[in-house]
Amino acid sequence: CKNTVQTLTATGGVINSYVVFSENFNSGIGTFTPTNSSTGGTPANADWNNRANGYAWYSAYDAKNIVFTSNDSSLMLSNSYSQGNFPRATTSTILTSPQFSLVGVTNPKLVFYHHYRDWDTTDFARVEISVNGGAFTNLVTYTTTRGNWDPFTMVMESIDLSAYIGESNLKIRFKYDAKYCWWWAIDNVSVTANKQEITWTASP
Repeated sequence: CKNTVQTLTATGGVINSYVVFSENFNSGIGTFTPTNSSTGGTPANADWNNRANGYAWYSAYDAKNIVFTSNDSSLMLSNSYSQGNFPRATTSTILTSPQFSLVGVTNPKLVFYHHYRDWDTTDFARVEISVNGGAFTNLVTYTTTRGNWDPFTMVMESIDLSAYIGESNLKIRFKYDAKYCWWWAIDNVSVTANKQEITWTASP
């Protein structure tokens, strides 16, 4: 009605550390997709497996149990050594995230915890990204051990994704390639960013 005042109220603003997506693997592999193209030995042993916190695996090389500890209740593990050497096994495993968008955000980053035990020049742990659901581009390659294996500890990694702001069809994947080597354990993966969210309310 003419000359009637209607009150609109805006709340919100910039949300720091807005969670674009996250996966803690506490209920299995969750929203991620595994791919196992390993050959030789027992390829199924190298596949990404969900392992409970405190999972013990006997390493004949070290002549002891390796106890894998998660930040919470479980983690994902690809174990090249477990694949075997009959003949020398080739491990090729991938763990791919669901699709996510970085439209309308600032300061995005990929954060995850992992332990990568390196063997020699034949094994690589790579974090890659795709902008179209197809070809992947390398973000970082690990060629030295990250974290400790005795006692087992994981380290946190943070990768800047600012170059991909505005992309709506993104995927992250963890690609492990080795020749009868050690393992790669991953836990608590998330993509966070800053995002502005405004909520309008009217009274009445």
